[in-house]
Amino acid sequence: MILKTGSLIGLYLITAHLHASVPQVKVLIAKSLTEINVQGIDLKKTLHHSNQSQQYLGRKNLKFKCQASNLKSSKLLASVSSPTGLVSWGDDKFQGELQLINNEESSDCHLINKIPMESYIATLLAKEMNGT
Repeated sequence: MILKTGSLIGLYLITAHLHASVPQVKVLIAKSLTEINVQGIDLKKTLHHSNQSQQYLGRKNLKFKCQASNLKSSKLLASVSSPTGLVSWGDDKFQGELQLINNEESSDCHLINKIPMESYIATLLAKEMNGT
């Protein structure tokens, strides 16, 4: 009997773990940008203010222009992700999702990388290990 109870508890813990959400980390990549160009393969672009999403197959370059807004607080304007790999901005490549957020103090934008915590830590450790 004790073995059965332990097995059921173990099964419950595995099931609960599978349904738990993955912790995310948001990393500020750049501040006060007036224009953002991103590249990648099979990109998904979401414009959050209008709830519109669009999928681009193959290699694609996307351009976003930050314009003056009347928003008094930071707001997610757009996001770009690639289910097949990385999203590039400039010479850098990023896992996860790149987010464009308005700057509440001026008419420019900030670029943020939203990434699963496990991926962030693995990337951080790899960079630290190569630096020594």
